[in-house]
Amino acid sequence: MSLGLTPMEIDEFSTGPGHLPWHRMGNIDNFDGPLPLSFIDAKRTLQSKILDRLRELGMNPVAPAFDA
Repeated sequence: MSLGLTPMEIDEFSTGPGHLPWHRMGNIDNFDGPLPLSFIDAKRTLQSKILDRLRELGMNPVAPAFDA
């Protein structure tokens, strides 16, 4: 949305959870989607926990081009 897209435009582009690896590689768009907001929120929470734990262990995590 920070790029000026509406939630509907974003939903039209997204895929379902089972197809995210292909979507992230740019091989597929708009298949079996959109992602439920609960799924997006749960993934964000999990990613934050993982990054926090890595930092606690003294590591410098690198997230591959996705908001964490």
